[in-house]
Amino acid sequence: TVDCIISNTMGLPGKPSPDMYQRAMHMLSSKGPTTLVYEDSPTGITAATIAKCNVSVIDHYLDLTPTRVRNDINSLNNA
Repeated sequence: TVDCIISNTMGLPGKPSPDMYQRAMHMLSSKGPTTLVYEDSPTGITAATIAKCNVSVIDHYLDLTPTRVRNDINSLNNA
């Protein structure tokens, strides 16, 4: 399920500005400490960090296996 889509075509500043993450969190009624972001670029990592999100660094979208996501969520829940 996709709950929202944010893109650079929406008139928001690009990364490393945190605006896209902040907009997504607002749309999802979420806050940074409860938000998990997967990023593969230094500017994206910076943007997510500024937005106070939990960041999991990946090399490629294929790194997002169900096991990896489940483990990351469990780590956050146990922190």
